[in-house]
Amino acid sequence: MSDNFQQDSASQPPAARNSSLFSTMLIFIVLVIVFSAARIIFIRITKTVDRLGGARVVVECLPPNTSILKSEKVEMAAHALKKRLDPKNELNVRIERKGDRFISIDIPGMLDESEARSLIVDEGKLEFFDTNGVRWEDGYIPPKNTPVILTGNDLESVSAGSDNYGHPAVHFQFKKDASVMFGKYTSRNINNYMAVSFNGKIISCPVITSAIFGGSGIISGKFTKDDVQRMVGSLTAGQMPVKLKIVEMKIIKPKKK
Repeated sequence: MSDNFQQDSASQPPAARNSSLFSTMLIFIVLVIVFSAARIIFIRITKTVDRLGGARVVVECLPPNTSILKSEKVEMAAHALKKRLDPKNELNVRIERKGDRFISIDIPGMLDESEARSLIVDEGKLEFFDTNGVRWEDGYIPPKNTPVILTGNDLESVSAGSDNYGHPAVHFQFKKDASVMFGKYTSRNINNYMAVSFNGKIISCPVITSAIFGGSGIISGKFTKDDVQRMVGSLTAGQMPVKLKIVEMKIIKPKKK
């Protein structure tokens, strides 16, 4: 009979088993961290404008009227652009301040100049108007003194979806106080028009058929899915704190393999 004795795991002391389990978990956590870091580095190396092609843009932040442009406004604009252009932080969009009023932007894979311009310079301004009983056509620009009921700043959330007919639409939820205000307004204006504008132009002008309590609703109109996605992206990022002017844009073609 052999004098060698091997202790199985079941007969190990609790302290030894706990130590072994801790070591295994620690190794697993380290591997996850290493894998995540490697993935980020891989994305940053491969998903660049120079490799994939894309849009390389410089924008200028314009001060309101004759006011002085505050540094924090430029910082807020850079943050809003990042949220708008890369909301899930997966596209490796690069946003970098240049001097006091300029921001440089790299958008990997963006080869459509008109789409890039639209995404960047969109003000992201949503407004709900009282039309005083008149139906406003799509594209109409409301007069400056038109009463504004609520704005995009009153939104809690927005998402892409469809209306009752399956057409692309924007679903929204107002914040608590705005929900109460919206409910009161719609209850007082049943059978009247309420217009919705985006970036200064009317996109929808429905008839209020019933009071809308709870703060949720749908904006429908002559939208494509891309239109809805752009609106949702702009509204989620928030209204731009300053106006942006594109001073330089270059579309870089992908490198051939």
